[in-house]
Amino acid sequence: MTRAQQPEVETERKHPLADVEEIRVELDDIFSAMRKNREHARHERGRYVLRISPSWGSFDEIEEAELHYKDPGRYKLEGLSPVDIRPATFLLGHSLSRMAEVDSIAIYPRESDDKYEYENHAREDTSWEEWREQTLEMWRDEATHRIKSTDEIEFVPRDPNVASTSIAVTLIDDE
Repeated sequence: MTRAQQPEVETERKHPLADVEEIRVELDDIFSAMRKNREHARHERGRYVLRISPSWGSFDEIEEAELHYKDPGRYKLEGLSPVDIRPATFLLGHSLSRMAEVDSIAIYPRESDDKYEYENHAREDTSWEEWREQTLEMWRDEATHRIKSTDEIEFVPRDPNVASTSIAVTLIDDE
């Protein structure tokens, strides 16, 4: 087989976030994104994410993830694109948070589902407001525990020729 006939073997490329050592994020931004996505109209295509944006054409060693509405109708930018992180990623520890549907803690409690549970299981002396507040408090406590136990996130690219990378996570204003 001549050199021209040999199939090209693509070498593994570096992940765009490979030089990032730490992602800083606010706990309230994670919860806000989860709540907004759950309440978001199903017919709308956009989603709330935590976005890391490159500055001056590259990512810094420490990046802050900020709440962002991702509109899929927008065109891709020139150069290095921002990286959008699903909020459930911070609970599960990997970028494959599309699997979050199997993890009930990764899903913000929908009010209509909670209302059904209330109507069918609540004691008579419990008000709807108390029930909802308690449900959200229990969910938030469990989700907070999971987020705080996520030391790092593994970013697994869709392209098999790009290396995965793991990045430490730090909560901002965590007291």
